[in-house]
Amino acid sequence: TALINIHNAKDFLEDGRWINPGEKRKALAAANGGKLPREESVIISSKQLVKPQEQAQLGAKFDVFKVTDSPLKLKASEWDHVCGCFVSGNLWQFERWFSENPV
Repeated sequence: TALINIHNAKDFLEDGRWINPGEKRKALAAANGGKLPREESVIISSKQLVKPQEQAQLGAKFDVFKVTDSPLKLKASEWDHVCGCFVSGNLWQFERWFSENPV
């Protein structure tokens, strides 16, 4: 099972806290009447990730990041905005990731 997933990504990326994915799923299910909510994506605030002074040094401004649990859900136009991926390195994880005709 993945160490970072749609359920614990926000805790990890915004707060720097890694929470065991199994424990996070249990807590989310308990908070939702025993049913695990299925989110297609979560929004991460960049204020915790990239400090304003670092943004100025990079010459860029980041507001939010969208985290999704499947690259197959991305539109072709969204690939230009991908800035990172969490994977375990298994080759099958990279199947069908990119457009057949990348720009």
